[in-house]
Amino acid sequence: MADKKQISKNMKTCIFILGMHRSGTSALAGTLNWLGVSMGKSIAGGDRHNIKGYWEDKKIETFNDYSLFTLLNLLDFDFRPMPKKWESDKKIISLIPEAKKIIQEEYSSSNIFGIKDPAICLLYPFWKNIMDELKIFSKVILLFRNPLEVANSLKKRDGFTFERSLLLCAKLLLYGEYYTRNTPRIFVNYDNVLNNTHQTIQKIESDLNIKLPEKFSDVNDKITRFLEKDLKHHNLAFSDLAKKIEYSTLPSFIFDIMEAYNNLTLGIIFDNETIRKNFDEWRNQYENLLNSKQIDNLLNIPPSSIQLSLDMGKNFPGENIITKSSEIKTIFPEKFKPEEFYPQELHKFIFNLSDKKNIESMKINLLNNAIAIIKDIKLIKNNNEEIHLIPFINKNYIYSHRNNSYFFTDALNIYFSNLTPALLKNSKQLYIEIIYIYKDEIASQIMIERLINSKIWKATEPLRKLKWHLVKLLNRYYKKYVKYG
Repeated sequence: MADKKQISKNMKTCIFILGMHRSGTSALAGTLNWLGVSMGKSIAGGDRHNIKGYWEDKKIETFNDYSLFTLLNLLDFDFRPMPKKWESDKKIISLIPEAKKIIQEEYSSSNIFGIKDPAICLLYPFWKNIMDELKIFSKVILLFRNPLEVANSLKKRDGFTFERSLLLCAKLLLYGEYYTRNTPRIFVNYDNVLNNTHQTIQKIESDLNIKLPEKFSDVNDKITRFLEKDLKHHNLAFSDLAKKIEYSTLPSFIFDIMEAYNNLTLGIIFDNETIRKNFDEWRNQYENLLNSKQIDNLLNIPPSSIQLSLDMGKNFPGENIITKSSEIKTIFPEKFKPEEFYPQELHKFIFNLSDKKNIESMKINLLNNAIAIIKDIKLIKNNNEEIHLIPFINKNYIYSHRNNSYFFTDALNIYFSNLTPALLKNSKQLYIEIIYIYKDEIASQIMIERLINSKIWKATEPLRKLKWHLVKLLNRYYKKYVKYG
């Protein structure tokens, strides 16, 4: 018996910090780091969206995105349900040695360490198994932030609609709760992390039966400076969430999930069999909803607009300009790329040309700022012959890299070369398909970030100074980027 106690005493402990994106997991992870909890050797730094750092181990994040999610053909930003018993798949099991090696390399010198990655809400069974095989205790903190604040943050950072953010939030909360039921866990409210930090840390220690390496009083000043309350934006009342959901395209049980989580973090209700049965019912409702064909309606994606200008011998006069809004379809590619957000928005535009005679040329103007893939442009003749026009595009870009074409202009006109009147004659429709990756202001921000993060700027100090001058110009004047693929 004494030997078992000694083994238990010497076992390491891993604290998993789980929650929705933009819900304060970075703030809590950084706080625990000041209290002596190692967050790994390969910590991801900050950016303008999170200047205090993300506190995610880059090796674990990369493994999740490029190994686990690749095999599952999912992403943590993909709100479709998780496959049943995915953790028992032989291909997933084959990744265990690699994952164990990462844990041993990143945390070998730490008796108590933390792992923070929102994706682990969906992948927890795999990582719990890793800890069990390495004889490491697992403890879980499930962090919750007002979903209105999360949605506003994701809209600003990624351009997500309110509905998309809430569906994603529901998925991570539901699976995070379900997968961690057999692990010591605590539900924590983000506002308490900021406003009642010491009491929150004491409750974490008590409920999880852990002793953090550093005393709070010894690092209180450092934690206070780290948790700058002014850095928390989008301060909104949880009571407004019900009305927002009521006027959205979302079903009412989405609010029930959020309310239950909020009440768990505030101690209004407790983690017991009754609430778990409720979560089971909501998870089933979620899975049935997302397996249905209602995705396009649920997401409430605003349509985009493009303008078709026809040259009928008068060099694009105003009367020959047609503006169309898109029909939208949500698509999930057969193979996912971890660097892109999914699902993607496929926007279809159909222009009727049957009453347009003697067309000599045409141009297209994307009226939304966009990072987009022009999937297809085709001319449909009266005899139903189809002529694909992408090979005729005159790529009037400023800069091109691989298959990407960069347009720094307020009015992105896509011109065509070698479109003869004979080719355009007897056309009845122009059909356009565009996949929008980012739109509007978000597209502008992402384009600028990708440009300024290019390796060319890292060479010398003069180039770095020139970069920031260019950024100011880009922010003022340049708004559009299109990828031809």
